[in-house]
Amino acid sequence: MTRRLRHVLLLPLASLLFLASCAGQSGLSPAGADLSGAVVNLYLTEYTPQISAARWAYYADKKICLSNITNDAADTTTFFYFSRDRQVRYTLAAKANSPIQPIPSFLWYAYQKAFLTAGIDAGFGCAPGMTEIWITVRSLDDEGIRLKVVLLKSAKAIAERQIEIPRGPASDRHPPELARRAYEMIDLAVAAILDDPQIKEILLRKD
Repeated sequence: MTRRLRHVLLLPLASLLFLASCAGQSGLSPAGADLSGAVVNLYLTEYTPQISAARWAYYADKKICLSNITNDAADTTTFFYFSRDRQVRYTLAAKANSPIQPIPSFLWYAYQKAFLTAGIDAGFGCAPGMTEIWITVRSLDDEGIRLKVVLLKSAKAIAERQIEIPRGPASDRHPPELARRAYEMIDLAVAAILDDPQIKEILLRKD
């Protein structure tokens, strides 16, 4: 009786150990995994825009004033944004072991980095007659971002565009993959701004 019971207990245990070994080898967290309390740290130093200047060669040497980014997204806090299911928190900082940044500050420097990689000189300085871009975050989580982009000339708004980047849920919720998707969403947002027909027409004006 004792021998029979021992075999009954050992077989499920072996199966569990095998499954745990497989999960450990893959390093993946499936989309439905419980990640309550998980944190994904994003750093400007680790963000390398995957943007080709050749794609926007017509913007070469163009200068814009990236005058401001504000955050009106009700699904975020001052310093954090989250996964759609609120299980994962994203923190933002210039580099590891440095103070966390508010969302607008982090995005300003990240978007500037992307604009520069695309061949556009984007900065704080708003010289007279320079086109200004004011960005407002309307919604942000790890499945997408919505932006309001206002273009100004001589402090007067000349256009307003709505930019939306839908991503859908991640199939792999391992933190490094979630970080990669977050950096990719920065690329996609800047690409959408540069590809917008009205924004393109205004930025290429010769006035």
